[in-house]
Amino acid sequence: MSRTEIIAGLDVGTTKTCMVIAEIHSNDRIDIIGEGLEPSRGIQRGVVVDIDATSQAIRQAADKAEQVAGAQVTDVFIGVTGEHVSSMNSKGIVAIPHQQKQVQQEDVDRAVKASCQVVLPPDRDIIHSIPRGFCIDGQNGIQSPVGMSGSRLEVETHIVHGVTTFIQNLAKCVDKSGLHIEGLVLQSVAAAQAVLTPADRDLGVAVVDIGGGTTDIAMYTGGNIAHSAVIGVGGNHVTQDLAVGLQCSLAEAERVKIVAGALRSEDIEGDEKFSFMRTGADQPSQLPKQLLVEIIEPRMSELLQFVEDTLTRSGCRGRIPGGIVLTGGASLMRGLVGLAEQTLGMPVRMGKVTGVGGISESVSDPIHATAVGLAIYGARQDVVREEPGRKGLRGSLLWLKDLILGSNPE
Repeated sequence: MSRTEIIAGLDVGTTKTCMVIAEIHSNDRIDIIGEGLEPSRGIQRGVVVDIDATSQAIRQAADKAEQVAGAQVTDVFIGVTGEHVSSMNSKGIVAIPHQQKQVQQEDVDRAVKASCQVVLPPDRDIIHSIPRGFCIDGQNGIQSPVGMSGSRLEVETHIVHGVTTFIQNLAKCVDKSGLHIEGLVLQSVAAAQAVLTPADRDLGVAVVDIGGGTTDIAMYTGGNIAHSAVIGVGGNHVTQDLAVGLQCSLAEAERVKIVAGALRSEDIEGDEKFSFMRTGADQPSQLPKQLLVEIIEPRMSELLQFVEDTLTRSGCRGRIPGGIVLTGGASLMRGLVGLAEQTLGMPVRMGKVTGVGGISESVSDPIHATAVGLAIYGARQDVVREEPGRKGLRGSLLWLKDLILGSNPE
C-alpha cells in the first residue's frame, strides 16, 4: 500500500447510505477526513430494487463526503448484506515444492485458492474468503506461515457467498454513480473492524449489526472469525409495527421510535406520555409511552431470539465469553442492551468506533460503524493476497467488469 493513501468505505443500507473517506499515513495511522450520510432509496432488506434511486443516493453521499474531505475518490470498499448472503468454513491443502521446504507467499495463495474450490449453486458467487488460520505439517495455530519450514501447508478460510444477480445489481449502482468497487466486504465483518479490538477477538465475541432491513452477525473466537450470518429483521420492522399500531405514517412512526421509543417498562417514568400525529388528523395525539413498549418489545424480542438461534446453530454459543457487541443505527433504541442481556444471558455492550483519528467524533456512533470499518478494512488488509482464489472482486477485476456490464462470469 502506498503512503499517504486515500481509502473510502461505502455502506449502502436499507435506510441510509453512508460514505466515509479515510487518509492512511506512512505510520499506519488512519484519519477520517470525510463523511457523507444520505437517506437510502431503492434498497429493501439489503437488496437493490431500484438501480437509479440507489445510484443517486450513493452519488449524493459521496459528494457530501468529498466536500468535507476536500478530496475526490474513485474507488470504494462496499458492504454487502441481505438474506441471500451465506457463509461456510473450508480447508485447502498444498505441498511445499521448494528445495528448502520454506513456505513462500505463492504457497499461501495456492492454499487459499484451494480452499475456495467449493461447490456452489450456479446462481451464487464467492464474495470473499478470510483465512482463519494455517497449519504446517500438523502444527496448528499459525497466523503468518511465510518463511516457516514445512512440507505441507493447510489453511482454513471463512467463505462468504451470495446470489450473483444481487451482487451484480449492487455493482451496477456503484458504477452508475461514477465510482469503482475496490472490494466487497460482508457488513458485519466491516463493522467488527471498527468496534472490536484484537483482545475482543482473542477472548471470543459476536458483533450484532442491527440495520434497517437486516441484522448482520459475525462471531470471533481465538482471534479469528468463526461464523457469520444475516437475519432478515431490522429496525424498519419496528417502524412498520408502530405505524400500524399508532395509525400514523411511516415517517411519523420513525420519528416516534427515535424520539420516544423504549423496549422495557423500567426505561420510562410511570405515566410518561408522547405526542404524535395520526394519519389525517389536524391535532397531535398523546398516549402513554408504555404503549410504545408494548409495540416495540415483541418485535425486538423476536429479533434477539433469532440471534440466540443463530449463535446456538453455529456452535459458538459457549465460545464467546466476551458476549455481544451491538452496532448499527437500530441498536440505539433505548433499553436494547438490557433486553438483550436478559434474553441472551450474556454480557452485551454498545460498540463504539475506535482506532481512528481525524474527525473521529463525527463517526463514533453505531450508524457509521460499517462505513468506517470498510475504510479500516481497506487500509489494513492485503486484499489481493487474502483472496486470490475468488472469481470475484480483487481476485479478478475482470469479474467486476462482467458484473457491471451484465456479462456472464467465467
